[in-house]
Amino acid sequence: MLLWQSENMPSQLNEFFTPAGIHVLSTPSSDLIPVVFLGGICWTAETARNELLRYRPHQAIAFSYRGHGQSAFREGLGIHELKKDLLEVVETMALQKFCLVAYSFSVPVAILFSRAHSDLLKMLVLMDYPAESRERPLSWVSEVQAALPTMDIRTIEGLQQDITQQEFWKDLQGLPFPVLLLHGTQEDSRIAPVHLQKYHQHVDRLLVEKMEGSGHNLWQPDPEAPSRKVLQHLHNIMRPEQSGEFSVPFPDDA
Repeated sequence: MLLWQSENMPSQLNEFFTPAGIHVLSTPSSDLIPVVFLGGICWTAETARNELLRYRPHQAIAFSYRGHGQSAFREGLGIHELKKDLLEVVETMALQKFCLVAYSFSVPVAILFSRAHSDLLKMLVLMDYPAESRERPLSWVSEVQAALPTMDIRTIEGLQQDITQQEFWKDLQGLPFPVLLLHGTQEDSRIAPVHLQKYHQHVDRLLVEKMEGSGHNLWQPDPEAPSRKVLQHLHNIMRPEQSGEFSVPFPDDA
């Protein structure tokens, strides 16, 4: 593992590349449960740098999927291929018993990883997205290219071609750790009442937090609200006397 302190990074962040060229940022390690953060479809490790710092003193890690940011481009940009990028980071860093936090598009990636590697997780956090992947229309390519002109066109086209409509609700069943769902309350939230019902149906140890005043962007109006909610629940599961308190009744969230 190549590890160094980048001159362009805040002093609290370390930077490295995995053997396959995945770009990773991380705060220093500690004795607390590590946090791995997965951002949206066009996020990079750099996009998440401020979010990483909010999890201190926990070690917090973010990376850029293949073809995003400084990560090397590789063919295959479907959900299952992106899950392999996450596994490569976890194996490179030898992470054990960590908290996996996934926002938006990365929710199905995190669910698939959690199903395959449940022994590695202490908690799964899903942010404002159903257990589904959604196709992007061809017009999405030009829209992203216009909004993010420095993004590799091969990556944009690959995402549009490789991300298909799939459901992953059954992959949530039987997970042995708590699952925290954060969702917005405004019209542009990606979580509808039917999705809340499905989460309650498929997740044994579900916690639900409404982010009042937020839409799909959970960092508005309060940029620290998402990490604050995650840390509250993470600290609760670190207390043995509270280890059984995971269930939130569905009617309260309808």
